[in-house]
Amino acid sequence: MRRSVPFSFAVASLVVLAGFGRGISVAADKPALAQNSPTPSAPRPMLNLQIFPRDTPRSEVIQTMRQFCFALGVRCEHCHVEEGPDGTLDYASDENPNKDKARAMIQMSNRINQELLASVPDRRDPPLGVACYTCHHGLPHPETLADRLRETGSPDSAVAELRHLRETADKGRFDVSEGGVIESARTLAASGHPMEALAVLAENAAIHPESNATHLAIAEIHVAGGDTVQAIKTLKVILAKDPENRRARQMMERWAGR
Repeated sequence: MRRSVPFSFAVASLVVLAGFGRGISVAADKPALAQNSPTPSAPRPMLNLQIFPRDTPRSEVIQTMRQFCFALGVRCEHCHVEEGPDGTLDYASDENPNKDKARAMIQMSNRINQELLASVPDRRDPPLGVACYTCHHGLPHPETLADRLRETGSPDSAVAELRHLRETADKGRFDVSEGGVIESARTLAASGHPMEALAVLAENAAIHPESNATHLAIAEIHVAGGDTVQAIKTLKVILAKDPENRRARQMMERWAGR
């Protein structure tokens, strides 16, 4: 396998965890320990490299590991065994299962970049690729705004979490714009959480009082739940502010007779 790591992890990031694990061997079997002990001034050998070519410079491996940590918001022990024989992290050990996941995700991103994206016609030059941060955005496990809000368990908790994300640095990891919240609410409703969806949309409407888009989404979710009466009330609010809103009028004509 030609060298593909690091492959612009700092530019566009996706892959997943750092580390090297068992079972996915690109550089053949595990290498034996170095035949000759290194001199005191020589760097320690890199052991158990299975994704990186074995001649990858130590500094290059370490820098890529740092990029992994940044992309996932984790530290080395996320993938490596914490207690090695000398009391430090055992980087060569395969006992931490996250290393297997890391190898699989590295291979996945390699294939995306080298095979799938390479076949896309008329790509920009220089071409963009994927790496850890593309999906993780500083989270150990990638998740969408709808995922995060659904996990809260109640409408009030979903609203509280949305407010938290808007007020903290975490908001950079999620799309908390009006449109981002609307699409997340639609996903919530479609996955069986209409009350949470309506709650976060009400919060969205309070933050964007001049916009009709959130109210249109509220009306759609009411209708999907069989409550056309409440949907029509919502549409009337829109038309009172914007009598020429074509979308609201179309929805009103469709549902008024139900």
